[in-house]
Amino acid sequence: MVKQRSPKPRSEVRFLQLPQSTIFIENRDTPWELGDRYPCYSKSLQQAIIKALMEIQVQSLKKKIDRLQKLHGHPDYTALYGTGCINRPDLFLVLMNPTARNISVHKNWRGLKASWLGTKNFWKVLCQLNLISKSTFNAIQTKKPSGWDDPFCRTVYTELAKNKVFITNLGRSTQPDARPLANAVYSDCVPLMHEEIDAVRPKIIITFGNQVSSALLKRPIKVSESRKKHFDLEVKGKKYLVYATYYPVGMGFMNVGKAIEDVKWIVARHK
Repeated sequence: MVKQRSPKPRSEVRFLQLPQSTIFIENRDTPWELGDRYPCYSKSLQQAIIKALMEIQVQSLKKKIDRLQKLHGHPDYTALYGTGCINRPDLFLVLMNPTARNISVHKNWRGLKASWLGTKNFWKVLCQLNLISKSTFNAIQTKKPSGWDDPFCRTVYTELAKNKVFITNLGRSTQPDARPLANAVYSDCVPLMHEEIDAVRPKIIITFGNQVSSALLKRPIKVSESRKKHFDLEVKGKKYLVYATYYPVGMGFMNVGKAIEDVKWIVARHK
């Protein structure tokens, strides 16, 4: 096995384990610009790197997420996994917990298991934030839940990954409906969220809603009093910027405009 020497500090590169070698690439690299940045690599090596870079979930965390679902979730449904850009995303969006409205929590589903699949409202928020294209949004709005399939789900999340977005749930507890979870459930899920943050190393973390924000930051948070204020979150010795905003769907839909305003402000501030 040949290991290529990295000319840069380890914090600036990412090591990829390929079938016959371990190589490094810069952390900013994406599959869509690889050929331009590394023309010296053979086509077969580029293809192997692209396959590794196109991964949109942290595979090493899935068993731990499944265990939390068995502990806290409804037995008729399965867990979802954080999905999107897993290599230093610009935005790491943290929401509550999945419900049975998501097509991928059902045990007969055999495709990608990620947030908001088969639903519509949250995609409106992402479109207004320019995190998905209008053409993708229109395709989502015209599909019934039964019309979502694995290729379409992957297309949507690959677009989010390309736009440097990662979406996850703090509550690893799929429920039949949007019933409130106990604070203790969210608290029990925080250590795994720390692992997910450490794995993808986001630039900015945005938490949606008082309960999620309070659990992750381990302090009482009222988003109405915390808009456009950042908090420091330390995970394994590294500090991350966290912003809390309103939950934009379900019972929080009345605050969707404020949530969009906040996220736009955060993105503009950290360009």
